[in-house]
Amino acid sequence: MPARDEFSEPTKQLLARRAGFRCSICQEPTVGPHSDPGRSLYLGEASHIYAAAPHGPRSKPSLRSEERADHTNGIHLCKMHARLVDVDTTAYTAEKLIEIKFKHEQRIRALVLGNPPDYDPDFLSAHETQVVHGRGSPTLNDLWVPRYVTQRELGHTPNKRDPTSLIPTESGVLLVSGDQWSGRTSLLKRLASNFLTQYKCAWLSGERAHDN
Repeated sequence: MPARDEFSEPTKQLLARRAGFRCSICQEPTVGPHSDPGRSLYLGEASHIYAAAPHGPRSKPSLRSEERADHTNGIHLCKMHARLVDVDTTAYTAEKLIEIKFKHEQRIRALVLGNPPDYDPDFLSAHETQVVHGRGSPTLNDLWVPRYVTQRELGHTPNKRDPTSLIPTESGVLLVSGDQWSGRTSLLKRLASNFLTQYKCAWLSGERAHDN
């Protein structure tokens, strides 16, 4: 029987934290107090989206061993749903689990960031882009550092694009996000400078923008 490619403990912790220690399907907490005041309960499972083995539930034989054990192939679930997704693979396809994971993580992100009550968790699915860069920790003047954006589509691999392709193809509200020092400000400056003559672009300093 082929060996299973299990998740490492750091990967399990990453999946649980990104899920807010809640099952991605039923939203129930997977941590809590033990009857022993000095202990806690953990009822979560790091489940594989594509099977941990080449011929398991939702198998994808083309995946390499490290890909099967990567966090991108995992979803945090309670013990009941961890069992259910492997028993009912018709209802819980890999594509469905990818969609469930993405929506749940966006819901948890909204709770953490304190979005208003009328926040739509599906909004970011269509409107958010993530800034990524080629190397290092760029500063505002490091325009030579390659920058791209990834746009997530539910059930699909994130789409990597050159940021200059955004303005001609997007309309309405577009949220640009990224980790600290990912180059968000430099990206906006590049977009403004590239399209200043084609669109009504303006560069506003946050320090000078006030509500009057």
